[in-house]
Amino acid sequence: DEGRKLMELAHVIPLGNEATRYVFAQALTRRGQQAEADREWQLILRVGPDEGWHANETLRHIAYEQMGRKQYAQAADTFERFRLRCLRANTSFVEYGAYIHVPVLIHQNHARALLAAGKFEEAKKEMRQCLAVLPGNLNLPIQLVSDLEKADRKADADDLFKQAFAVHEKLCVDHPKSAALHNSLAWLTAGCRRDLDKGLEHSKKAVELEPKQAGYLDTLAEVHFQRSDKDEAVKLLKRCLELEPNNGYFKKQLKRIEAGDRAAELPESGT
Repeated sequence: DEGRKLMELAHVIPLGNEATRYVFAQALTRRGQQAEADREWQLILRVGPDEGWHANETLRHIAYEQMGRKQYAQAADTFERFRLRCLRANTSFVEYGAYIHVPVLIHQNHARALLAAGKFEEAKKEMRQCLAVLPGNLNLPIQLVSDLEKADRKADADDLFKQAFAVHEKLCVDHPKSAALHNSLAWLTAGCRRDLDKGLEHSKKAVELEPKQAGYLDTLAEVHFQRSDKDEAVKLLKRCLELEPNNGYFKKQLKRIEAGDRAAELPESGT
């Protein structure tokens, strides 16, 4: 009873101060109190000024939360609200790349929602919009190829992968000494579970170019894992943890690989 009183007091204390409430909501999220954090996020949107930074950031946060919960239609709408607020003359995205990435997220989430509803032609239209704006987007094929396969649309899944693969393969040809580009192509093959032989080739090249980049070793581990070479994948993840012993993602990734389920979802980043 005393705890509930204190929790309610914490909820009331910020009153209409959206900056204080934003920090409070973040603290609740870090502690795994998601329902309580959601109450604070929603209140910020109701009482915070439309042009305020904290209200805008709250929309962004909610949109990603909805994506994580697979509420794709809601996420698309929330990203749209976020985008529209940043089109005012006195408001802008902090990172200019967001003017491309946020519209892509809107179309991408619409596509996933439409696929889930069995509206395949409408979903393909949204996918084409994504590729027109950002042909090298990795998240679109990695997420949508899986969705298409589950919907028994293998031909569409193959076509989407081939389009994305062609873009990244050309980039690797044009920039053969870019470890980042080789790594991206390898990650695409691992995430889509396709063309893993070429994925292995490019992943090894990325590690050869930058051997102490833990993220590239993680990609190589995932490629080996998807090729059913679990032992090599475990060995590489342990090297990642030697380089970054406090990296929570690598710890969770190691457990996932040791469990042996290649279809298991990747862990969330962070501690």
